[in-house]
Amino acid sequence: ICQNSKMMLLIVILTLTCIASSLAVECVDKNQNCSSWAVNWECKKNPNFMDVNCRKSCGKCDNVPCVNNNVNCSMWAVKGECKANPKYMAINCGKACGICDNVECVNKNVSCSKWAVRGECKANPDYMVNNCRKACGICPGVACVNKNDSCSKWAVKGECKANPDYMVINCRRLVGYVLM
Repeated sequence: ICQNSKMMLLIVILTLTCIASSLAVECVDKNQNCSSWAVNWECKKNPNFMDVNCRKSCGKCDNVPCVNNNVNCSMWAVKGECKANPKYMAINCGKACGICDNVECVNKNVSCSKWAVRGECKANPDYMVNNCRKACGICPGVACVNKNDSCSKWAVKGECKANPDYMVINCRRLVGYVLM
């Protein structure tokens, strides 16, 4: 009886293993535009389509960590390479470009806005991309525009440094650190 039980258990395990492996989803992009869409945050904006058709570019493959494969990824992201060179950046700099599921569009330090105004997004991209994504404009849907007609006047009066929290959100084009 023990011998038959062991044989049955082995058959069940092998059968379940075969079923599980046949259900595994292939880790590919089904469209040549997936990497471009991914760096334009379509993975987050349109997950129903992207999770099925652009698994590789959206970092949805099992056991594939979402990392930066080049030490320059953060610097390139701040300089706008996520959009200028989407195929390379999606594959090699997914974390810096914000493609990963676990990347939030937040400032992790209260001084991020001030640092961004002072040019730290370019000067210190490794820290800023990881801790000040919102202030550096590396987020989905962040437009590089001035939301107020008075931005130029305020900048001349020194408001970028005096009131960076406001200027960073409302006068992005003028402050000049939103590069994407």
